[in-house]
Amino acid sequence: MRRVARHLFTVCSAVSAAVLAVVLAVWVRSSFGSDDFFIQPRIDNVLHLYRVSWMRGRLGVGMFAAETSPVSTLYWYSAAPRSVGTLFGPGESDVLGVRYFSGTEYVFHPPSRAFVSSARSTQVREMGISLPCWQAALLSACLPATSLLRRRRRTIRRLRAERGQCARCGYDLRATPGRCPECGALCR
Repeated sequence: MRRVARHLFTVCSAVSAAVLAVVLAVWVRSSFGSDDFFIQPRIDNVLHLYRVSWMRGRLGVGMFAAETSPVSTLYWYSAAPRSVGTLFGPGESDVLGVRYFSGTEYVFHPPSRAFVSSARSTQVREMGISLPCWQAALLSACLPATSLLRRRRRTIRRLRAERGQCARCGYDLRATPGRCPECGALCR
C-alpha cells in the first residue's frame, strides 16, 4: 500500500510540474497578448460555454451562457493586451488577489418551425475564477518541491548509512554502533 501511495504521489508531482510549466509559459505570454480559448461541447440542451483566458499576468477559467449549437465548437481568440479591465467583467469579487465571478444570464431560444409561438428564454448560471499567474505557479510548484525534498532526504539517509553515519544527524557511528550518542536515534 505504501508503494502505491508513493507512486501516486510521484505521478501527481509530475502532473503538477507539467501544470507549472504551462502556467509559466502562460505568464510570459500574458505580458505580450490576451488569449481566450472557448469550447462549447455538443451535448443535448447544453447552454454553457467553457472559457480559459489570460491577460496581464492573470489566469482565468469560467463557465458562461451560450446559445444552443448543433455542433461542438472550439476556438481561440488572441489580441493585444488590454491596458485595463477584468477577465470576466462587472460583478467580480476580489479576495486576496483571487477574483470570483458568479451570475445568471438569459439565453433566448428561437421559435421552432413546428411551434411558431415557442420562443422562450432560459436562465443559465455563469461562474468564473481568476488569479494572478504567480499564485497559480506557487500552488502548482508545491508538489514537485515536496517530491524533490523527499528524494533528497532519502538520498542523504542512504549515503549516510553507506558511510557508517547516523541517518538522522550524520554522526560517525563506527566506534558506537547501535545507538547514536549525538541524537539518540537507533541505528542498524
